[in-house]
Amino acid sequence: VPDKYANNWSLLSVKGGTLTIKGAGTLQAKENDCYAVDVQDGGTVVIEDGTYVGNIHAVYVYEGTAEIKGGKYSIQQTSGLPSPYGYVLNCYDANRKNGTAKILVSGGEFVKFNPADCAAEGAGTNFVIAGYKSVASGTDVWKVVKE
Repeated sequence: VPDKYANNWSLLSVKGGTLTIKGAGTLQAKENDCYAVDVQDGGTVVIEDGTYVGNIHAVYVYEGTAEIKGGKYSIQQTSGLPSPYGYVLNCYDANRKNGTAKILVSGGEFVKFNPADCAAEGAGTNFVIAGYKSVASGTDVWKVVKE
């Protein structure tokens, strides 16, 4: 259960070590409550499949790495900021700047969020790794594919 006092901000909090998530299941946070997945303490999460519905962020990296290789990502509670859907994937700003928080996207579908051009770490943030691109897929969905 997410608990701010235990620094569990999500349905899954990866604290150190590596967790690989496979399969077509769904992690949907309680509305107006928490994120779907977060990474702390230098951990790594590798997401290959599944559906992740969070509040403000679907995946948040405080310190560590999130490798997004597949899956579907959305939020049900927006940030209310000028870019309400701009933080579906997000890092703690100071740690992204010093290189200890990373999001590496090579697949997945994102609702109302373009991981190659978002506001998460400032205008024009690109989480998509070299050799991949983000393309519009219908209305309000971006899909990351090989170039």
